[in-house]
Amino acid sequence: LLATGAIATSAALAATGRDHARASTAPNGKQLNGTWTTTVQLTDAPPGAPTSFNALDTFLPGGSLLVSSSAPSPGLRTLAHGTWIRTGDHRFASTCVWVRFQPTGQYVGTQRVSRTMVLAKDGASFQAIDIVQVVTPTGAVVATIHGTESGTLLRD
Repeated sequence: LLATGAIATSAALAATGRDHARASTAPNGKQLNGTWTTTVQLTDAPPGAPTSFNALDTFLPGGSLLVSSSAPSPGLRTLAHGTWIRTGDHRFASTCVWVRFQPTGQYVGTQRVSRTMVLAKDGASFQAIDIVQVVTPTGAVVATIHGTESGTLLRD
């Protein structure tokens, strides 16, 4: 019975997510809801770090955000969790945080990404400016990295 309820709930959430994703393509520039494929270009990546990688960003109704990345060593960080807000017509801001680990599993801090985004008039793509902060467990920022990002709404 629990399994049946979980399946029904999952199906309802999936359908709702598709409806919200479709709604976000409205030309009113008021929503990001849905999953987006993105390409990040770091303009001042540290030595040994990739200068370009892809990600999946899922913007949820109500302002929550989940991000997964193709950057190397995914086992050394968690899924990013964050928030997004509308700041103006076709303009948004978001912040997300990854928890980072050493290969031994030791916690080494977080990585915080703040973005300002401009949604295209058709609501199906965006351009962003990213600021990445690498933070120690004590809260000290040990690196700040800048980049740009382009995203495209994932469609059925």
